[in-house]
Amino acid sequence: MKHNLVIFSRMKKIYRILILAILVITLILSIYYFNMSISQPEVFDDKIIENSFTETIDFSYQAIVNPSTLYPNGGRVVPDGIIFTKITDKIIINMNYSLESEAPVSIDGNIRASLNIIAKDMWNIEKELVPLQSVKSEGNLNPIIQDEIYIDIKDVLTLIKQVEEEILARPSNYMMVVRTFINGDVFDHNGAMIYQLAETVEIPFMVGEQQISFAGDLNLLNTVKKNTVERSNPVQNKINILGIQVPVTDVRLISACIGLLTLVVLTVGLAKSIKSSNKNKTEESTIDKKLGSRIIKVYDKTAFNGLIQLRLPDINSVMQIAEEKEEPVFKFIDDFGHNIYYCVLNNLFAYYYSIPIKPVESAEKANENEDAIAV
Repeated sequence: MKHNLVIFSRMKKIYRILILAILVITLILSIYYFNMSISQPEVFDDKIIENSFTETIDFSYQAIVNPSTLYPNGGRVVPDGIIFTKITDKIIINMNYSLESEAPVSIDGNIRASLNIIAKDMWNIEKELVPLQSVKSEGNLNPIIQDEIYIDIKDVLTLIKQVEEEILARPSNYMMVVRTFINGDVFDHNGAMIYQLAETVEIPFMVGEQQISFAGDLNLLNTVKKNTVERSNPVQNKINILGIQVPVTDVRLISACIGLLTLVVLTVGLAKSIKSSNKNKTEESTIDKKLGSRIIKVYDKTAFNGLIQLRLPDINSVMQIAEEKEEPVFKFIDDFGHNIYYCVLNNLFAYYYSIPIKPVESAEKANENEDAIAV
């Protein structure tokens, strides 16, 4: 019977430790996943490319020259850097600008071109080459500009000469700039504006009385620009838990509830354990602690036989007599009578105080004895 009680006590202790370990692990995991969930946004933007665009700018210039030693046949030529005014009639500006899209679009815009003749730090005259005109187009490939502009060299030089005569001033050099302005809105198949055109292409020339030279970067006149139109698609963020994708909001709620519940259970269990420990703290242990080294444990009542036994109301009375008589306190455990006796012997008298042995205490002592034997 005693052995079975010890085994049951051990199993109960192991069970309590196992439950405690499970609760602690659950609390740690709930805190971990809660911290993970609050550190991440509930939703994130999944960028979806609705359309992609390729803007192609292809501008160049040529010259119409008279037959000469340099150009025996005359006509349209591609100048080798320098355009000589004496043998050149016109400069031709070739303009090509197109917009290609992956998905069909419609374009509503406008274009215009101007010629600016500039005397640095002195004057600037603008002449219209292409008046403002609207452009409408639909489809995947939309040519916005496909045109040629002719600039009469003699007209430019005549204008410069006329201004010089009027103001009696001449700068160190002149500039001639052809500017092309492209503006417009791009719409998708639903009529929503998804892109905007805003390009200004400049072709500058240095102008002298005898020659004209290109003064810009040819690479800027031949470029390809790629752009995309993206749409934000809010997607609920999820966390992988044991191979299952769980929304962040659910992880927050579930981990918070589980963590709070586990914490409450642990707190209540700890409180009950403390209360039970205090409750199971026997009077015997309290007395033993109070008396300390004054106690002498005996294993039979032979010394008490024949003495007049006087029962005292509490242990304090026993301690008082022991101090007055300067005697030790004898402790005897009566397993048959289920009592513990604390006695002070003096001459013909045995002063004692007794307390009952609790069954729980006996089981715990049996458990301790078994552990001691096992060790």
